[in-house]
Amino acid sequence: EEVIGEFIKRVQTIVKPLQMEYEIILVNDASTDKSLEVIKEAIKTDPRVACITTSRRFGVEDCLFAGLELSKGDVAIVIESDLQDPPEMIPQMVEQWRNGADVVHMIRSKREGENSFKMFLTKIGYRVIGHFSEIEIPVDCGLFKLLSRRAVNELLKLKEKELYFKGMACWIGFKQTQLFFERKGRFAGATHNPLYKIMPQTKTMLA
Repeated sequence: EEVIGEFIKRVQTIVKPLQMEYEIILVNDASTDKSLEVIKEAIKTDPRVACITTSRRFGVEDCLFAGLELSKGDVAIVIESDLQDPPEMIPQMVEQWRNGADVVHMIRSKREGENSFKMFLTKIGYRVIGHFSEIEIPVDCGLFKLLSRRAVNELLKLKEKELYFKGMACWIGFKQTQLFFERKGRFAGATHNPLYKIMPQTKTMLA
């Protein structure tokens, strides 16, 4: 609730000069604070803002795909709303898409305010997955990505029971590229993602 209003405002400010029709789809994963109230106020002032509220807490990957299913545009950008992934990178991502890229992976060249133990586990996890995977998954690449419409459509055709967006986005192929950015500390609030969620993703890729 402390960050959503600022997130929406920054996205609106950055996207408008691109001279593109746009929609901002927020997925509210059964939040227990005032996040939904903030989102409803934003919807009143901008009809391009939409919201999905889940019936229970499903987790990041399921919510991400719910947003993609609702999206209608020629291109979709997946971004977390805590402002660690800077919306200011969106114009560069769109430029890569206009130059033919179907998937733009955003690589973290630097990560501020992250727990050192978590970063240690994350780096090990990426390398274990990369070692056993048949496809190359960029290291230090999170959920922050651009997908063309055909990339989105192919992702939605996959009938995975255990969703792993980072791997699935690489697996579909097409023209893929990378951009680098410095990930900032959280704008406000605290993460609700526990450390134990980092490593189970490895199991899915090894199955």
